Amino acid sequence: YRAEIEKMTANGAWGAIPSLDQSKGQFTDLGVEYERSYTYRGRLVRLKDDNSVTGPWSREITVRVVDVTPPNPPGYLDAVLGDSGVRLAWESQAFDPDLAGYRVYRQLSGEAGFTRIGPELVKENTFFDPLKLTPGATARYQVTAVDKSPRANESLPSAAASVLLDPPVEYVPRPDMSGVDRGRGEKKA
Repeated sequence: YRAEIEKMTANGAWGAIPSLDQSKGQFTDLGVEYERSYTYRGRLVRLKDDNSVTGPWSREITVRVVDVTPPNPPGYLDAVLGDSGVRLAWESQAFDPDLAGYRVYRQLSGEAGFTRIGPELVKENTFFDPLKLTPGATARYQVTAVDKSPRANESLPSAAASVLLDPPVEYVPRPDMSGVDRGRGEKKA
């Protein structure tokens, strides 16, 4: 037996699929685009001696190709404390033509899980969280990548980055004590 499979073209005509590999007993059509529908039909041809008998066409099957594969998670997330919040930066995925943007998540000390912060999609690979600095508190962050499909497939989260929210301590240099006699507290002459 030999299988013949056809795909309906955009103008409604049937066309043979030239890359069909008869030896595998199955077929994968790589000539498709996401968010489009394709219609197929097939039939068997019985080969005996020098003659062949062609069977009837199968019922038509329509398949809609959908994008359900999320992008890879962002890498190398870094969180740095500043005077008025936390600056985040991560590895850019600009090379991915399907990337729509990123989502940023934060978990503060005492919270059970991460909460999305910022806009729906962050377009750059940096984000500033204007967070109030609180001594002894910690903020953990994760970032996900989101694709352009209508489903907005979201990647797994990046590895978490943590930052202690203690306000920066100003450095005050010690006074020059080289001219003071430490034994009596008097200045040397």
